[in-house]
Amino acid sequence: MNPYGVSELRQADLLVRLYVLGLASRKIEKVFWWTLADTGTRQFDQADMVGLMRADLSPKYSYHAYAFMTRMLEGKKWVRNDAFGLDVFACVFSDPAKDEDTLVAWTPKPVAYVRVSNTERGLDCYDLFGTQRHVPYDKVRTGSLPVPLGESPIYIVGAKGLKATVRPDPAW
Repeated sequence: MNPYGVSELRQADLLVRLYVLGLASRKIEKVFWWTLADTGTRQFDQADMVGLMRADLSPKYSYHAYAFMTRMLEGKKWVRNDAFGLDVFACVFSDPAKDEDTLVAWTPKPVAYVRVSNTERGLDCYDLFGTQRHVPYDKVRTGSLPVPLGESPIYIVGAKGLKATVRPDPAW
């Protein structure tokens, strides 16, 4: 652990990863964040800056990432982990009411790739804070979509049956 803690952007990544891993591991029932707001401004004191908000109550990136994660996973049920290992984490949540799946994926490495199944509905991809990109279906080019992953979790929403396939060093 860095004696000066982590940056606010890194805190946002780690917060979402913690909650998703907790849900997907099926071993953690509840998580309580230590404090809503930072208790001080001393970056060298790890206990001072662990809140979702700064001491003046202005929201940090983690606050926004947490809010978006709860909106994305609200009412959804964990279905399976397509990858849950050293190279890639890809966890699938289902929404039977909308007949769609949401895949949350990231890698602890600088970069990794997964192939995501696509249907005629297309895929909606979101970053940690909700920026959306729609990927239309094309049988040849996007039927099995290569998706680059980084350390920041992404959300991929598609038709029920959404699946991610990981290959070691695929060389795409």
